[in-house]
Amino acid sequence: MKTILVVDDDLVILKKLEAEIHKQMSNVKLLMATSYKDSIKHILTNDIDIALVDIFLPDVKEGAVVEFALKKNIPTMVITGDDSLSVQDKYIQLPIIEFIQKRSSKSIAHAVKTLSRLIKNHDVNILIVDDSALQLEKAKRVIETMKLNITTAMNGLEALDIIENSGIDFSLVLTDYNMPEMDGMDLTIKIREKFDKDELGIIVMTINDAPDIPIKFIKYGASDFIHKPFTLLEMSTRINANLEILDLFKSNTEKEKQILEQAKNAQIGELIGNIAHQWRQPLSTISAAASGMEVQKELGLLTDEEFESMIKRIVDSTKFLSNTIDTFRDYTDDAGVKTSFNLEERILSTISLVRSLLDEEKISIVTEFDKSIEMNSVASELSQVILNIIYNAKDILTEREIIDPYIKIATTADDKKAIITIEDNAGGVDTDIIDQIFDPYFTTKHQSQGKGLGLYMSKDIVDKHLNGSLHLNNTKEGARFYIELPLDS
Repeated sequence: MKTILVVDDDLVILKKLEAEIHKQMSNVKLLMATSYKDSIKHILTNDIDIALVDIFLPDVKEGAVVEFALKKNIPTMVITGDDSLSVQDKYIQLPIIEFIQKRSSKSIAHAVKTLSRLIKNHDVNILIVDDSALQLEKAKRVIETMKLNITTAMNGLEALDIIENSGIDFSLVLTDYNMPEMDGMDLTIKIREKFDKDELGIIVMTINDAPDIPIKFIKYGASDFIHKPFTLLEMSTRINANLEILDLFKSNTEKEKQILEQAKNAQIGELIGNIAHQWRQPLSTISAAASGMEVQKELGLLTDEEFESMIKRIVDSTKFLSNTIDTFRDYTDDAGVKTSFNLEERILSTISLVRSLLDEEKISIVTEFDKSIEMNSVASELSQVILNIIYNAKDILTEREIIDPYIKIATTADDKKAIITIEDNAGGVDTDIIDQIFDPYFTTKHQSQGKGLGLYMSKDIVDKHLNGSLHLNNTKEGARFYIELPLDS
């Protein structure tokens, strides 16, 4: 549990800070004081992780608590109602984490958000890269005040080795530009070959004043740029801002995973209904054959030929039931694992899951397969995408009451990629909305029919999980979807 000290002689502000801290943060010990005397007592008797301190208190000179907290190496944020530039200039020169002016209720929320960020920093790993031992030590000393976990390297090659082999999950890399063996520009390029911006941030530190250098760094994947020399306040502001962005990426990714999981679960529920429907006929066949044999046996009319015919019908029906279960299990069991498979066989098994539904709507399936395409990918996720597009086509064909409706699925390949096309004859997508068709929650259906996640989810899976692309265009007959995938994704 982390301990936070909040000092302010304004009881209204103190109560607002207390309420906001409890709203935004959990599992923290909160100490509050309205005077210098009470503040010092808390500091001397507690192990304080962060202090949020007003600079004007009734029983002491301006800034005395700030000075004492810094002397005790407590990460300190300043909050004040004084909005003069002279006060701001004075305090931003001190090794404080943040300087906040109490201008509105948003100032309170911002102060607590920064507190929350600093608490999270105890679990954040940062790599500092600089060939100057003096500059490296200075940067380390400044950043240690923020309670971050720091690793250092003297050049780009050493940094890459640490990133790849240390086993440490870094959130940020702070790198100098001019270094021997590998400079900061090449290091940035190498990092971006392995990590996207939502996985690892890069802040460049340099004394180079050339105007095109920051542009080049940003172009090659840097997240931020800071000139030397820098103050603790400037560095902490940039680090915290970049960490907040990474947290937002992570939060959005988690939400996206939940949405995709919910959508897949909904699809599984629909498939179970389809399978139950498909089972009716073979179960009826088995029941009729068994009953027929029983009656003929009682009447002494069961010949060997009749017996063999009935048994064959039963065996064929049980094979159908077993194959359906195997196909469904293949769809649900691989849990994101890449496997090798024949593309034609995978698509046919996927179609079999919804065959009865399409037959019921009198929708024909037309196929044109290159039978030789072998892939190494996540088969279940590919099936999920194909099912989503088939469901989408089925809904449009039914809604528009198309005569002789069909869905055509074809495959082609070259040395590097396979292309799956899925098209229908439902008349195509309105040009006014075709650019929105993959947006989340966009749907042309009535709200009761769905929430518009199918095609969004499909594009997300293809782009991010299968390393491919998904797009569509209109044909003379309807809409054609293109799924382009590397043969080994």
